[in-house]
Amino acid sequence: MRAGRSRVMAGNTVRKIAPFIETDIFAAESWLSDMAAKGLFFKEGAFWWKLIFEKGEPAKRKYRLVPAGFVEISMISEEEKEIYSSAGWHYAGVFQQCGSRVFYTDDVNAEEIYTDSDGLDFFYKKQRIKVLQPAIVAAVLLGAWVYGYTGTDMSLMPGSFAAGMICLLAAGLLLAAYAVLSAANVVSLRKKLRSGQIKHDVGYGWRLIIGRTVVITLILTMIFKWLAPVIEGIILAWQ
Repeated sequence: MRAGRSRVMAGNTVRKIAPFIETDIFAAESWLSDMAAKGLFFKEGAFWWKLIFEKGEPAKRKYRLVPAGFVEISMISEEEKEIYSSAGWHYAGVFQQCGSRVFYTDDVNAEEIYTDSDGLDFFYKKQRIKVLQPAIVAAVLLGAWVYGYTGTDMSLMPGSFAAGMICLLAAGLLLAAYAVLSAANVVSLRKKLRSGQIKHDVGYGWRLIIGRTVVITLILTMIFKWLAPVIEGIILAWQ
């Protein structure tokens, strides 16, 4: 057994698809706590959409996600861990989908990680930056689609090109929707910061559905893009 995880049985793991978009960290925190109540304890989420849990006895555990940069996210030092640990929070791993480090506590009275204005401002700025990333990529993809669609005679192009254009459009629209949802989350966070009331335990039913839809659609889009030339080759071989 590991220190800080006395109720968790090592080596007994479960894998799940990360069900939330990047800026929806409060929903992710609530979901992780609910998973712990079912006996699934967060272990790692360093790979984009894949989360790993360890099975154990159900427990009441609080999780907090701390936003971090792409490089620094997995470079936490032992000194940083000790600082969090002294406040009752233990490092659990990386939640790559939400661009955050994960900390947990079994102490219901533990002080929140962010309690002062400087910490909350840092938290907000990290989340605000994440809105720009999908927005920029969506603009590039949709721009490429418009350029390809208007500047190409589709009737002269092979099927793989048409499939690629469909994937390009789907990915662009999906990322545009992703950016809008991210912006809504950041605006909501800003309002909470101004009011001085941060509620970590939130309902996430519809957020979970949207997040899973986004992630699964992106996965299927990439798979379709990779398989399109193969499928076209098979069709041509049978003709």
